[in-house]
Amino acid sequence: MPLLPAVEISFGPDAPKEPRRGIRAKVCAADWNGDGRLNLLVGDFATQAPDRPEPTPAGKVEHARLRKELDQVMEKYRDLIRKTFGKNRLEDDKERASAQKELSSVRERMSDLRQKLPPDYEDHGWIWLFLRKPAEVKTGAR
Repeated sequence: MPLLPAVEISFGPDAPKEPRRGIRAKVCAADWNGDGRLNLLVGDFATQAPDRPEPTPAGKVEHARLRKELDQVMEKYRDLIRKTFGKNRLEDDKERASAQKELSSVRERMSDLRQKLPPDYEDHGWIWLFLRKPAEVKTGAR
């Protein structure tokens, strides 16, 4: 018998704003409260959209500009990865070394842009403790 119903999996930009159960549950049975009965400690992982105020109109314009630049930088990054590590990577050692150097600066720019943009989602861990109810003591009326 399941303790909880199945959860809808949504993550990344599609993550909901309200907290909810997640995925990748881990279960541990332990006597949490020292009453001699095993309890369940359950943890999981969920993705949630951050709860933050709506950006100003100027902020929206700046975010759009930064996202467009980030898309271009990420495309350059993918191209450099293919050139340095891909199946058809550059054969010339000098050219490959130059591409790897450029890859380093592209990574830095990508990181810088991501830090300037608000995150689309946040990862969270949740923990639940299920305590067993004490056994009922039955007293018989005589």
